[in-house]
Amino acid sequence: MTKQEKEEKLKQEAEEIARINEKNAKMWKFRLKWVKIYLIYFFIFIVVEPILIALIITRPHTNNFLIPIVSILFIYWFVLYIVFGMKVNWKMEVNVGWFIVTAFIFIGGFIIGLCYAFTILKYWREEQRGEFFV
Repeated sequence: MTKQEKEEKLKQEAEEIARINEKNAKMWKFRLKWVKIYLIYFFIFIVVEPILIALIITRPHTNNFLIPIVSILFIYWFVLYIVFGMKVNWKMEVNVGWFIVTAFIFIGGFIIGLCYAFTILKYWREEQRGEFFV
């Protein structure tokens, strides 16, 4: 190999590395956006849902308008949880069907979704420190 060929090869490798880094940055931005959406709604849901359920149990005359609110809140969480699972399913090799099944298990879905979100954040931090390679 001549000196010029070596320089061209190094330049191509550098361009390839830059392209891969840009692709990884976009991927992490996308995943972190969904993690933030899920975690924000998770904590809203975990506070509001028990309060509404307690109101339904303790004040039967309010059931006419509280039950639909609780139902809509749960359905919204259910859909967000499944979309979250499909959008960021990448490293843990979890089947999307698993997300659908666990969404029916009220507490199980919460715990698994929360663990999944924190795992993504952990991998993101490791990559930021240069410890994680795909």
